[in-house]
Amino acid sequence: NGLRGSKSSTLEREQLLGQMISISAARIEVNLYYALSQKSNHGHSEAVGLFTVGALFPELPHAKRWRNKGLRLINSLTR
Repeated sequence: NGLRGSKSSTLEREQLLGQMISISAARIEVNLYYALSQKSNHGHSEAVGLFTVGALFPELPHAKRWRNKGLRLINSLTR
């Protein structure tokens, strides 16, 4: 964790950040239909967001699904 060792970091703050990241990824996932329907870079950025959260935070409950879904979308959108 890049925040460990900082004077401002506390375990509580790290846990809150983890919760916020998890909630954000869940929100991306349930609204993917909208991002993809825009036929723009919106779908790409959401796919990259899901992949990034899944890859960087494997301890989150849905990390594997988010990583895999993000990677599938990235691959399908770049063809």
